[in-house]
Amino acid sequence: WDACLQGPDVIVLRCREVARERGWDAASRASLGASPAERLRDELDGVAFRRGDAAECQSHLAYAVTVGREWEVERRLWRGLTGMMLPFLDGVRLALCERFEEVLGRGWSTRWVSPLNDEELRLVRESHLHCQLGHLEMVARSASALPDRPVLQGIARRARELRNALAHYRPVSFSAFEQLLDFVRRGGFRISVR
Repeated sequence: WDACLQGPDVIVLRCREVARERGWDAASRASLGASPAERLRDELDGVAFRRGDAAECQSHLAYAVTVGREWEVERRLWRGLTGMMLPFLDGVRLALCERFEEVLGRGWSTRWVSPLNDEELRLVRESHLHCQLGHLEMVARSASALPDRPVLQGIARRARELRNALAHYRPVSFSAFEQLLDFVRRGGFRISVR
C-alpha cells in the first residue's frame, strides 16, 4: 500500500523486485510451454502469464512490468483512482454549488461570469447544480462577496485539476488528493459519495 502512495515509478521498482523474487522473466512464458498464439494473445491482453503458478501469476502486474509493459502500472492505477475519485470530486462540485447558492443567492451561476460555451450556459440556467468545476473556479475568483473566497477557490481549482488529470487518463498523486482534502476540511464540507 505504501508504494501505491508514492506513485508509478516506485510501483514499477517494487514489481521488478517481486518478479525477481519469483524468478519471472520475459523468457519464463515461453519456458512454460505456451504456444506462440497463446503468448501473442496474452501480450495483447496485458495478461502475459497464464501457466505455472496460475493462481498467483495470472494477470500479475509484476510480470507485465517484466515483459516491458510498465505503462500497465499507470493504467491500473488510473482505473482504480477513477472509481474512487470521480464520485468524490462530483460530491465536491455539488457541495460548492450548494454553498454558492446559500451564500450568493439565486442566479449566482451567471451573475459574475457566464460559462464559456452555450450548452453549459443553458444547463446552468436550468439548475445551479449543473455548474462544472472550471466555472465554479471562475465564479469563486470573480465573486468578491463570497466569504472564504481563497478556500473555496482552492477547492474548485484543485478538484478541477484532479478531475482533468483523470479525464485525460493520468493517475493523480496521493499528495494532490491530500491538498484537496485539506481545503475541503478548511471549507467545513462533509462530502458524501453514496
